[in-house]
Amino acid sequence: GVPLVPVSSLAALAQRALDARRQAGDSAEHEMLCCIDARMGEVYWASFRSEGALVVPVSEERIGPPVDVTAAASGLVCLGDAFSIHAGALEPVLAQAGSVDVGSTPRARELLALAAPAVLAGRFVPIEAALPVYLRGADAWKRA
Repeated sequence: GVPLVPVSSLAALAQRALDARRQAGDSAEHEMLCCIDARMGEVYWASFRSEGALVVPVSEERIGPPVDVTAAASGLVCLGDAFSIHAGALEPVLAQAGSVDVGSTPRARELLALAAPAVLAGRFVPIEAALPVYLRGADAWKRA
């Protein structure tokens, strides 16, 4: 009987960076590019920007080879372990970076902040629909 609200881990990573920048007194608008190693030579990635106190997506969440990652802006805030694991392939994006944070991970605080608007609006998901979103298709796994 507990209501559920889905929250993206990539959005939560961007939210953590936004919160940290705001706490440090940086109120400038930044595009945040989150890119996490997905193993098998691929990365999960998406871009976000701030809208008030929360981040909103600029792009769809995707999975693919690091060379497919693109960014629309210079001065990017690049977030995620893929920027160290796949630094060579991500060099064109890193060249546009204003800052890079490869060690940050989302916390419950960011998940709750992103879920709050849906909770306040009563936009819940039934437990039967509360499934992880897998960007990688089932065909990527070898069958025994």
